[in-house]
Amino acid sequence: MTTGNATYNRTLVLALLIAAGAACSRSPKAEPFSYEDRVAIAVGGSDKVCVSVKGSLFKPGDEVRLLDPGTQKSWPAVVEPVADPCEPSVSDVPLRAVRVRVTGEQPAPFIGVAIQAPRASWFEVIGGVAAADLDGDGQREFIRSCTSAEGVHLNVWSGAPVSGPRRWHAYHYVGYDMVPSCTPAEIGG
Repeated sequence: MTTGNATYNRTLVLALLIAAGAACSRSPKAEPFSYEDRVAIAVGGSDKVCVSVKGSLFKPGDEVRLLDPGTQKSWPAVVEPVADPCEPSVSDVPLRAVRVRVTGEQPAPFIGVAIQAPRASWFEVIGGVAAADLDGDGQREFIRSCTSAEGVHLNVWSGAPVSGPRRWHAYHYVGYDMVPSCTPAEIGG
């Protein structure tokens, strides 16, 4: 009788493994990470934070993470329904503006990024630059800002800032003279 039970148990385990494998093969694959859709310009004022996005993501109720690359501080936020519209950042590409509500400590005014990605819930600071693995490829992305004559350039680099592959770039025009701090790599496309 023991041989029969052992055979039955092996058959049952094999059937369960086959069923689990079949279920996993039919599970939906994760959506590829799109920097153009999931990273945006964030401008925090004294009473609101406006986000300027290229894509169709950043819908009301979506959770995002705001980051000020200059101070390496970040805040959780939620995209709000359209109530008090924001003006989009002046850019060389069409942008759509949304307003977000910070769900924790309110930030001081800043120009930075908003990121819609589960892995953007935390950042570490490496060499004075905020970093996180945004796209899940096992390699950190570094988020930096720098200034040009009249605006702020925002960049996301994989691997090493400035020398690694640039994944995303945006420019926010401020309308007044600034002391330039950008390298040519941080401005160029």
